[in-house]
Amino acid sequence: MAIKRPKPEEIVVKLRQVEFLMGQGMPRIDAIRQISVTEQTYYRWKKKHGGMGIEQLKELKRLQKENERLRRTVSDQTSDKLILKEAASGNFGAPPAGGPALIMCSDQFKVSERRACRVLGQHRSTQRRLPKGRADEERLVEDMIELTRQFGRYGYRRIAALLRDAG
Repeated sequence: MAIKRPKPEEIVVKLRQVEFLMGQGMPRIDAIRQISVTEQTYYRWKKKHGGMGIEQLKELKRLQKENERLRRTVSDQTSDKLILKEAASGNFGAPPAGGPALIMCSDQFKVSERRACRVLGQHRSTQRRLPKGRADEERLVEDMIELTRQFGRYGYRRIAALLRDAG
């Protein structure tokens, strides 16, 4: 059987009950027994929640949530800044399609691929498949360079037409 822990609002109500009973003249130990907790628990509760009203407790919980959210935001922004600083300094190397830089970024800063892509401004689809060049690309580039040396005034369209005509 699991022991049910009281919510903070319930704790504040029980502390108020003890104060009320003591105000009516009941000894503190009897008032504590009346709310069905041990003396140690009562003093622990009083230390943590003593003097708080229910509205104050709700406000405290809201502020704690907001504080945690802000802390996470600042932490995220700080790590984003560090990632960008490292990427700008060139410590990630020269990525051909962004892959290695994002992998290094993810590993070094312990962030997800999604977050690394967002910080570095790269689309996530670039990480799914590495680009493959054509098998004859090197020969094609050499032929383009040779034709531009021969016909310096030709533009890329005419060079491409010459290459197509040559097969």
